[in-house]
Amino acid sequence: MHKTHLLCCVAAGQHMNSTLNTNCTIKALSFSFLVDGVFQIKELTIDSLQNILKWFRDHFRYTENKSKKEESHFSDMLSSAFSLQESSVESVFTYILVCLLRSIETVSIEVRLCYAINPVPLRPKNLILSDKQRERKNATKIKNKEDVVKKGDKVTDTILISSDDEDVIAEPYSKSSGKKQRLRQFWLEVYFPTGKRWVYVDPVNGKVDDVSDIEKHTCNPLLYVFAFDNKNYVSDVTKKYNQKWTEREFRVNRVNEQWLQETLH
Repeated sequence: MHKTHLLCCVAAGQHMNSTLNTNCTIKALSFSFLVDGVFQIKELTIDSLQNILKWFRDHFRYTENKSKKEESHFSDMLSSAFSLQESSVESVFTYILVCLLRSIETVSIEVRLCYAINPVPLRPKNLILSDKQRERKNATKIKNKEDVVKKGDKVTDTILISSDDEDVIAEPYSKSSGKKQRLRQFWLEVYFPTGKRWVYVDPVNGKVDDVSDIEKHTCNPLLYVFAFDNKNYVSDVTKKYNQKWTEREFRVNRVNEQWLQETLH
């Protein structure tokens, strides 16, 4: 079940990334914004990337409106977001910046769409528990859900999920001043040939090359982050964003590394 869910998510990521590269309407909408001088760059630098990100956040607005009805197909949502220059969906907001960067003609820019995936547990023990074990598990789950950790004005809810050897506490969302904050699933990376490295870009929060708090806003534990490049190749970049990737808990909750690499390539 874990592998199936994981592969479905990877396939969905490839489909989304492919659409960004091939959909004629989306490409036309992207080109229509490139007349601004901020996109007329001869060389990609951190400063020029930050200028583009600032322009993007000035001209496109991200509004977290959970009550907004979403279109049936994400390409329709993306076209609508381009026209309105705003989106209430994190993924769509990220797609727009990916499209704009990939459409720049004065310099070739390699952009990877990053997707944090949290599939069902690798060994979901709670599916085969006896009645008494299930009752104890549910009691523990309720207790942990009622335990609220308060730090200043920030309150974090916790949910119990099953892992290989022990129960791991996951944080599906956090509350700040009484407002729920969604977990981050999408961001992007831009390749800098001079330093031969991929630079993290967060369009929602306006951050460049700063991954210091990424784990606080993604699923916990962060088991999989996949990056989809201009040619729709997939790379596992989880180790870049999870500082605990060397720990046993990280390894036992993921699929076999050799199988994963062979499957992706």
